[in-house]
Amino acid sequence: MNRIRSRLAPLAALMALLLALAGCSAAPSTEEPGTASQTKYATGKYTQTEVTPAVDSGFAPAKLQMLDGVPTLSLYNDAQNTAAAFSWTGDGWETIDPSTVQAFLDGLDKTQVETLTACYGGSGRWWVAAAETGGALTLYRVDSQGSVRTVLTDTPPAGGTAPYITDFAAAPGYAVVCLADGAGSCVLQIVDGQSGDISATIRPSVVDYTFAVSGNRLYLRNRNAGTMDVYALPSGEKADSFAIVPEAQEVAAYAVDGENQQIVFLTMDGVFQAGFGSSVKQAMVQEKGFVYAAPQTTDYEILPLGDAAFLVSCLQNGAPLTVLIRLDATLPTQAAQSLYIWALEDSDVIRSAAAVFANQYPDCDVQLEFGRDATSQALSDEDIIKNLNTRLLAGEAPDVLFLDGLPIRSLMEKGVLASLDGVVSMDGYYENILTAYSLDGRPYAYPSVFRVPVFVSGSSEINVDDYASLASLAALYQEQSLIFNTSYEDIFDSFYIASSAGLFPEEKRIDEDALRAFLQSTREMIDGQQITAQTNEYVMASGNGQSVAQSEFAMSLIKVAEGSYPCGTGVVSSRSDALKLFWSYPAVAIRPLPGSGFEAKEIVSIPANAANPTLAKAFVQIMLTDPVVQLNSLYKGFSVQRDVENAYLAQTIADGEQTYAADPLTCDWDSLIEELGAPSVSSATIYDVTHEAAFDYYGNEIDLDTAVQRIEENLGLYFSEQQ
Repeated sequence: MNRIRSRLAPLAALMALLLALAGCSAAPSTEEPGTASQTKYATGKYTQTEVTPAVDSGFAPAKLQMLDGVPTLSLYNDAQNTAAAFSWTGDGWETIDPSTVQAFLDGLDKTQVETLTACYGGSGRWWVAAAETGGALTLYRVDSQGSVRTVLTDTPPAGGTAPYITDFAAAPGYAVVCLADGAGSCVLQIVDGQSGDISATIRPSVVDYTFAVSGNRLYLRNRNAGTMDVYALPSGEKADSFAIVPEAQEVAAYAVDGENQQIVFLTMDGVFQAGFGSSVKQAMVQEKGFVYAAPQTTDYEILPLGDAAFLVSCLQNGAPLTVLIRLDATLPTQAAQSLYIWALEDSDVIRSAAAVFANQYPDCDVQLEFGRDATSQALSDEDIIKNLNTRLLAGEAPDVLFLDGLPIRSLMEKGVLASLDGVVSMDGYYENILTAYSLDGRPYAYPSVFRVPVFVSGSSEINVDDYASLASLAALYQEQSLIFNTSYEDIFDSFYIASSAGLFPEEKRIDEDALRAFLQSTREMIDGQQITAQTNEYVMASGNGQSVAQSEFAMSLIKVAEGSYPCGTGVVSSRSDALKLFWSYPAVAIRPLPGSGFEAKEIVSIPANAANPTLAKAFVQIMLTDPVVQLNSLYKGFSVQRDVENAYLAQTIADGEQTYAADPLTCDWDSLIEELGAPSVSSATIYDVTHEAAFDYYGNEIDLDTAVQRIEENLGLYFSEQQ
């Protein structure tokens, strides 16, 4: 969708940097349009072939659609103010002459047009959406003779958000536009293809921001009602509504074959098909390692070609990607090799690594299992982990095991995990983070990302180095009435990450004195600031006019840095996000919270009895070294690869995102990270028990002694089971 592209604009340049660090090339394809690239994945009765047409860097896909019976892909380049379009021949792309629309684009007044939002082309006419200075959005139609017609203009009201187009489709004789207007609602405009006049307006009660057109019908998914609403074209009158198959996974894109009454869904788990009104879906391509699971991928489009083939278009890591999928019953149902990956919770970063691995090992079937999936909703985390332990002890281990939420120390000491000695070099990494899960000097797990809880100060009267203990911070919270924290969760999570390794040494026992001090100090902070259990969501405008929720830490930095609050605490998820805020406001001082713990995430390991240890090691290497995966990890936390963090910051500076030339930060981040101690306790069971008792204590439902006693009683059996 066009409204989220601005966040991804710098990624193409960053990818070039990261690929260069990895010794790879990020040069665009030199293939001529019409030439399909090699098949990169051929498992489970389908082939997947990248067929991205050759375009310069900076292009983004606008629309993949059927125009006059011909599959057509249009792209645009906002920075260069250019457009491109291609028609599918069956085995490759042919270029559509863009000269008529290019003449129009060259004539746009750059003092009035801020960005080229999209350019939809093909079949003799082009449609151009441009965001103008002041926030107005204008849609133009350019015909085959170069004649230009202004179709619609929408201007935001005072203080309102800028309008944007969420989806577009051209059809014989007309076009359909889904417009998120300046009033904050969505409308669908049906435009006459010849005159450019708006012939009908649809204001549905629920808009999914995307739609599909087939024949003379418009199909709009009503997510809340679980129906597909059908409108006649070009009248815009509602013609039908039928139930659609509920999806456990978010639908990235869908297409409709009205003639055969079929809907095709693209999700993170593959491609599925269902009949109109059917409660049964058929898996066309189904696997959790599906390449479109890669994060930082947007603007999905899927187009059925008939004859069991599909084209899929998307924007991945700042560059267009088009893939041809062909179902092939002659292929073997079983791959030559398989890699089985288990994680407690679904993760974009894990899916990204699985997709990269699948491309590099096309004869290997990648299987992902997430403990907290739809089939285990009735099970607690403790039950899920017990089931996993039973499988591990029975010799049914996965090849790759992610340890987030698991009793890591116990698994290492019991010999369940294989040593990762020599799998990756320590060069270029934050070594104290990467080797955090070691036993007798040998690493048994590697985190790929991490987060750091910190204390920040924007006041010269509050020296962060004076607050290295829980007691000192608790006293400050009671003395200062302007410390920015918003909820029990905000306080608890920040200090639990920093302190839990000391509260539960080696995840084997409870340090009662430390636990009492933790509960009492965090309670004093909550009482001193009159914080409630309610978690508040803070919203600020993003660069493209849309409202986005900000993290507690981001809001802490903003409030502290702009002078509204003298200090605050929170969990910083990435150095780049923190630096952007420092660039926008005066510098603030920062230090780790007492305990100096950090939160490790996406903690990858290999079970000692893994069936395919060689492939598992290759996956771990991809997880920690592949530039695409590392780029995606930057949105989850700090990368353990120091060079990746530095490259990201260098590119951010090059993109001019800082707002003043002075040194934006007084904090030495490398030194701060090197000061960090042990990772926080990863066990979901320990966290859940402590969290529940702490919140009851914060809310005056129990006293301190009862809270400590409850934690000791509930964790006593758990610790004995880990011995």
